[in-house]
Amino acid sequence: MQMIGNAFSIAVLVAIGLAFVQALAHKLRNPRSFARSVREYELLPGPLAVPASAFLILAEVFALALILSAIVFPGGALPDTPGGWPARMGLAAAASLLAIYGLAMGANLLRKKFGLDCGCTAGSTPISAGLVLRNFVLVGFAAVALAINDFSVAGLPLGLPGGAAFFLAYLTATQLMSNRVSGTVLGNTR
Repeated sequence: MQMIGNAFSIAVLVAIGLAFVQALAHKLRNPRSFARSVREYELLPGPLAVPASAFLILAEVFALALILSAIVFPGGALPDTPGGWPARMGLAAAASLLAIYGLAMGANLLRKKFGLDCGCTAGSTPISAGLVLRNFVLVGFAAVALAINDFSVAGLPLGLPGGAAFFLAYLTATQLMSNRVSGTVLGNTR
């Protein structure tokens, strides 16, 4: 049972790490687009959109750096680190960001601001209840991995391919939701 928990924790690290790589690639290629998305959410005063988007990008870089160090050096193999703190800190930071993004999308859905770009991918992915649910499912997986608290090297053989498969399922679900919502938004404007 411990092996399954360990592999699950590594798989969550890999999947969330890959999701953050994908999201950061978009944000770093076009930070103005992300700042525009932050502004369009209208949860902050307009002048704060650029600094807030820069802060969020830096927070994602920080979370991803911790997650990658935990995957490369599982179980705290970095010199002078107690077992797994980069994994715990990285997952906690990533889960916090995912929750913030989910709450921001949810707030705009409640205000009936449909069709807003989520700001999470290179294409235009409209916010939806499905994306909010997706974020909180990832937060839940991170919470379970944090509760298991076993990020040792023993989980790599199963955790790495499991995390890659989990990430592919995440991409597929996100694309299906985007296609469905885009069709709905377009259908409503005709």
